[in-house]
Amino acid sequence: MPDLMPKLCTVAWALIGTGGRCLLFLGLLLAAPHGGKAEEAQMGRLSQWARALELRTHAVLLERIADLAETPSEFTSDGCSGGLSESWRQVAGYWPGFAARYSQAPPFEPCCVTHDRAYHDITGARSAMASYDARLAADQALRLCVQQMAQEQGAELAQVYGVSTEVLQQAFWRLSQAMFYAVRFGGEPCSGLPWRWGYGYPNC
Repeated sequence: MPDLMPKLCTVAWALIGTGGRCLLFLGLLLAAPHGGKAEEAQMGRLSQWARALELRTHAVLLERIADLAETPSEFTSDGCSGGLSESWRQVAGYWPGFAARYSQAPPFEPCCVTHDRAYHDITGARSAMASYDARLAADQALRLCVQQMAQEQGAELAQVYGVSTEVLQQAFWRLSQAMFYAVRFGGEPCSGLPWRWGYGYPNC
C-alpha cells in the first residue's frame, strides 16, 4: 500500500499558498527527530529567547485592547490556515473524484476551527503571561486533537486513504507536530497576519 506522507506532502505543496508552504516547511523541519544533549540545550535556549520576545507582543496587544476598550469582532474561521482548507475546497470543487474520496475539507478541520476560537478572542486573558500561556495551550490542543483523530477514526480514515492504520497514525502524528510548530512560529500577536493570536481585535 502507498505511504500516506508522500501523498500529504505532495498535495500540500502543490495546493497551499506560499505562506502556508513556508509555515508547513518550517513545521516539518522543527518536528523532525532531534538528538543529543547539546541540541536539546540549544532548542531550550531558543525556546526561552522566543518566549521573552513574544511576551512583549502579548503586552502590546493587551495595551491596544485596553486603550480602545475593544471587544472581539464576530467570530470567523477559515478552517485550517495557510490556505490548506481553502485549497482543499477548490480542488474538491474542480475534481469530483477528489471530493468523493477525500470530502470537501481536511478531516482535521474541526481541530483548526477550535484552535481559531481560542486565537480569535485570546480566551479572555488579562496579562501578557496569561495570554502567552493561553496561546501555547491552544497550540498544544491543536496538536493533540489531530493525534486523537487518528486514534479515534484511524481505521475509517486508513480505508479512505488506502493505507494501513499504522501508516495513517504515523502520518497524522507528523502532521500534528508540523502544525504545532507552524502555528507557534506563525501565529504570535501583532503580526498583521489574518490568523494571528487576537485576530478578533484590531492589529496592534
